[in-house]
Amino acid sequence: MIGTTRHHLLVAAGIVLVVVIVLPLVALEALTSGPARARIAAALSDALGQPVEIGALSISIFPTPALDAKEIRIGGRDAAAAPGVAVAELRVEPALLSLLPGRTRTINRVDLDGFVVSVRRSASGQWQLPLPSVPPRQAHANSPSDKSSSSVAITLQALHVRDGGLRVVDDSLRTSGGSSTVTALTNIEADVQVANGQLSVPLFGGQLGKTIVTGSATASTTASTLHLAAVSIANSDLPAFFALAGMRPYPGLAIGGTCAIDLAATIGADLKSLAVTGTVAFGQVQLGTIAMQDLRTPFRLTDGIVTLDPVTFTLYAGHERGSVSIDMSGPAPAYAIRTSLTGLDVNQALSANTTMQNFLLGTAKASVDVHARGTTQAAIEQSLAGTVQFGVTDGEVRNMALLATINKVLGLTEGTSHDTKFQSMTGTATMGGGVATTHDLTLKAGELTVLAAGTMGLANQALHLAMTSILSAAKARDMARIGGVTKPLQNRKGEIEIPGSITGTASDPKISVNVGAVAKRELKGVGHALRKLIP
Repeated sequence: MIGTTRHHLLVAAGIVLVVVIVLPLVALEALTSGPARARIAAALSDALGQPVEIGALSISIFPTPALDAKEIRIGGRDAAAAPGVAVAELRVEPALLSLLPGRTRTINRVDLDGFVVSVRRSASGQWQLPLPSVPPRQAHANSPSDKSSSSVAITLQALHVRDGGLRVVDDSLRTSGGSSTVTALTNIEADVQVANGQLSVPLFGGQLGKTIVTGSATASTTASTLHLAAVSIANSDLPAFFALAGMRPYPGLAIGGTCAIDLAATIGADLKSLAVTGTVAFGQVQLGTIAMQDLRTPFRLTDGIVTLDPVTFTLYAGHERGSVSIDMSGPAPAYAIRTSLTGLDVNQALSANTTMQNFLLGTAKASVDVHARGTTQAAIEQSLAGTVQFGVTDGEVRNMALLATINKVLGLTEGTSHDTKFQSMTGTATMGGGVATTHDLTLKAGELTVLAAGTMGLANQALHLAMTSILSAAKARDMARIGGVTKPLQNRKGEIEIPGSITGTASDPKISVNVGAVAKRELKGVGHALRKLIP
């Protein structure tokens, strides 16, 4: 009895094995036939919105029973086409029980290995996208009145991308060799959805060069979007982020430390307009010789104009806050900068960016409203226009004969014969034609005030300044001489004025003091005093 029962159980187990395993595998083998392969291709066409052709299918058992395909063609284009969609391999995982007779054939998941979407921007700025071109099957195709359609239809549950990519071929951005710029997101892992004529990837992870990114993407006839976020960008990948925004990288720009970015790019229905918004937080930024830290700003790009507002960063111990716009639509970028800066270490700034090392010390503040155009420092200096208001406090001028010469004449200011401390230096500079012009440069050092007006060349640092050194009325009274009969040279306020000039260059200035003018005015003072004494 026990033996008979065991035999029946073995028979039942064998039947179950045949029904559950063998029959589905037989049905799986049937899916490799031409008609079944065409139905799978049709299901993928519906899912991707592109015509799909499958050359051959093979069966794999592990890790789960599935169909593998390697000869796939999407949209009638090869893998290098842009715009285009390509896939290296397919892995189709059907619901095995759905392959039994009388059931709706269902594919649980299709893995698209090496799935790459390529887009192109023409030299005129027109975007070309592989938009869905195959309308999905209508709902009535599976209605009871259409038995033939329902009998051959295959339901596809999910599409998953493995080792995917996004290629952006830009004919308007050329490499140094003259070819189109190609920017590629690689190692993308994501699910793909197509609905109502829109191809979407709700969430993906991948790489842009060495930088790990996350994001999402959509493509439709009304608008296409790409959202990217990176916790920290590798400096070598900065040009790729510029390229994704349709911009050339700025010469001499480098980043370091933790540099996070979050950007969203939208291509309009006209397939030409590009709008980019986002935020950046860069630990270190090197722009030529200028070194910044903790740069943070929201940004936007519309109609070829990049706007950073507000932008904040630390610069040589100073703190900046303002706005910057860069118009990239012309042959050369045009800049507009409005900003304020406080706490700047003047010596650090000058030593890093000019030949005037250890020349001027102090803490500065500035208010800047300027604009310029160009891609080189020379072009920017020549086109720079606007105003800069500045002030330096608790400073010191070193190795410059300006205050040393005055000290030699009057012997009143602090410091050595070559280094002079001052309490403040303020002024306004108007930029234009490659020179900075000032009419109100004022330096205060103890009882001495120096006023200067003139120009300084931005490129050659050539100086042409007329100056007046003014001794306070209190100190002028202390200089009364000639036996108390005459008074020292004084203006209406009782101050002594000494005219002079500054020429040469900022790194090698030539200082002159017009002592002859002082002597003439003093003689007039003596004559005036004598006339008072002699009727």
